[in-house]
Amino acid sequence: MRKLKIIALGLGIFASACKKEGTVSRESSTESEIVARIGDDVITVAEFMKAMQHRRVGNDEKSRRALLHELIGKRKMVIKAKTEGLDNDPEVVQQINNILVAKLRANLMEQQSLDSLPTEEEIQTYYNTHSDDFKIPSRIRVAMIFVEAPQNFSENKRKMKREKIKTALMEASEIERNANHFGALAVRFSEDQATRYRGGDLGYFVDSMADSQHGPEIIASAFALQEPGDLSEIIETQKGFYLLKLLDRSAETLRSFNTAAPQIRSKITAERREKAETALFEKATLGVEASINESVFDLLELGTEEVKSTRSSPPPPLPQ
Repeated sequence: MRKLKIIALGLGIFASACKKEGTVSRESSTESEIVARIGDDVITVAEFMKAMQHRRVGNDEKSRRALLHELIGKRKMVIKAKTEGLDNDPEVVQQINNILVAKLRANLMEQQSLDSLPTEEEIQTYYNTHSDDFKIPSRIRVAMIFVEAPQNFSENKRKMKREKIKTALMEASEIERNANHFGALAVRFSEDQATRYRGGDLGYFVDSMADSQHGPEIIASAFALQEPGDLSEIIETQKGFYLLKLLDRSAETLRSFNTAAPQIRSKITAERREKAETALFEKATLGVEASINESVFDLLELGTEEVKSTRSSPPPPLPQ
């Protein structure tokens, strides 16, 4: 709760310190330009009208008066907070600094809003020279029959399992190549509960390095199959025996320019704005000197416990 009050105070102090273009300065305000006085502070007509527009308050007296009393109440709290020295609270000062930096950055970048947008020709050039970024890799769809036979099985038991997978291979070679699954063979022979009732279908894999719970050797063997309908040899692993069938293979393709253009436009725009922001910020702060006291900096190391505590939570954000 205290943190929210401090942030609100910081915003109030910042807002009261800023002079907006087109508003009346407090020092030069005449009585007809002042709606209310709060100690040495005032609420000007321009400030009140802006608050009405922001809050979308109607023109009836009750709504206007309620808003005015709300503004007066906030100014009273700001004055009270200042008398208690909260305007010098480090957290308040940090919040104000963040707001100032954000406002400066917004003012600087306002000039660059349209200049950052790339032309269609620039987008086309980027697409042509970065074609690798828009490649859609080849992918395959595979079905499998798995017979469990881990290394701790006896030789006789593994032999029985081997015969089971051999029978599956023999029967699979007799079904039509264009069948998009192992069908009933998966139900009869496969011991993989996740796929046996959907014809052994493992779905699609994007490339030969795709992660799989069945191991890289299974994926490599699947990618070695060339045509839909091809069957693998029996693959023996530490888990057991596998039989694979290639269901579909899609060749590597290139995304069309029309589908890639929005991504390219966003990327170029973001890069240009970042570059322009850096240059403008450096120019705006050119006359501000800064130095580091290296002898003090070298001594600033956290203790072991402090280091552990900082690792448990992310660092505070930099001013935006």
